[in-house]
Amino acid sequence: DLLASELLKPISNLSSSWSNSFPVTASVGIAQYPQDGTDIAKLLSSADAAMYQAKRAGKNQYAYYSAALNIESQRRSQLERALRKSNVEEEFHLVFQPYMNN
Repeated sequence: DLLASELLKPISNLSSSWSNSFPVTASVGIAQYPQDGTDIAKLLSSADAAMYQAKRAGKNQYAYYSAALNIESQRRSQLERALRKSNVEEEFHLVFQPYMNN
């Protein structure tokens, strides 16, 4: 936790020193050897899943890999594959909903 916080600190300071002109944020995903992967490909995949969890948590966050993240990642991948394989013309129906400002 301390290492991740120390890595994020300069990024958040950089972001505030540049005002809002160039917003800079970071998200850190942490995977540990060997419990989260025994080879570099699996460790990177686990760290990537954790990084996306950190992104969902907000700016300048970090997250540790967990098996639940892998399940979520697999679900998203399956959904993406299904959408790519689908016949948009026959399997989707577009519905418009008006949006009005008062």
